Amino acid sequence: MGTCGWDRAGTIVAAMALGATIAVAGGAAADAPLLSRSGGADEGLRQGTGPQPYTLPASGDARRAPEIVAQLGQQDLQKAEAGRREMERAAAAMMEAERAAQQALERAVAARKVFEQAMQREMEKTEAARKELENAIAEREVLKKAAQQEAERIEAARRELEAVAAARKEAEKAAAAKRELDRAEAARRQAGAVAAARKEAEKAAAAKRELDRAEAARREAETAATAARKEVEKAAAARMERERIAALHKDIERFGVVPNSQEVRYLRGLELERRGEMRVAMEMYKEAAESNNRFAQRKLGDIYGTGNAVVERDYQTSLKWYQRAQTDGLDIPNRPFTFPGVRR
Repeated sequence: MGTCGWDRAGTIVAAMALGATIAVAGGAAADAPLLSRSGGADEGLRQGTGPQPYTLPASGDARRAPEIVAQLGQQDLQKAEAGRREMERAAAAMMEAERAAQQALERAVAARKVFEQAMQREMEKTEAARKELENAIAEREVLKKAAQQEAERIEAARRELEAVAAARKEAEKAAAAKRELDRAEAARRQAGAVAAARKEAEKAAAAKRELDRAEAARREAETAATAARKEVEKAAAARMERERIAALHKDIERFGVVPNSQEVRYLRGLELERRGEMRVAMEMYKEAAESNNRFAQRKLGDIYGTGNAVVERDYQTSLKWYQRAQTDGLDIPNRPFTFPGVRR
């Protein structure tokens, strides 16, 4: 009970004592007004402005003072109980709001933790993909260096063949000069000219046979060098293609990535070409190239640049597919982008 309640109780007790004294003395008339608050005391209590003094009834009504005091005390108790219940409801509502706020905070913390874990996993995947790309670039540099070394070996072989050809020409000149000298010597000597001529002829024939063998060896060496260069280029291209396909399958096994339809068509075309089904392979290459598969576009550029059993050589179409492959981000080294009689 607040200060107002205690002040009111003190006032009531004082009024009861005074009323009893007045009753003993025989106070005023019975119809006089009962104990009441003076000067708007009830309004002051309702507005919470503090306790208000009570005005005692006339002396004739002092006998009813205990009843009035009891009624006022009952009213104060009811109001105090109502205030207590209201405070309990407010406290319960506040606790419920605090629990709801705590639950919302816990949910937010849990959601943030899940988000941070997802971001961490995504960053780990990105880092793994970056490392894979760096490894692929390093492998490509190694292959490029090996191809460069092979080209240098081929160039050295070509220079050696040129040196052999020059030596052969010099040998032919020397042989011709020697034959002229031999014929002059044979004419000058006359006696034994037949035997000398026969001997020189045999030497000349042997020299010619040596020259013919040297020429044949040179041609064979040139053919072998050309074939070796083509085989090296073909092996390098096949190795790169196998490595790209192996990397694709490795990505499928590692990350669960399923190749798209145009990639499947391109791989199917390679398999059909190896089996000799070139017509169906060309259909697979064209479908994959039209779906912007850059490897299929480069493959069509190679095929139309040379022709095969299915299509004839078509420089215009070859140039078109090379340009589309380069536009889609594929590096095409050592490929012409101009052909005889073809405008870009």
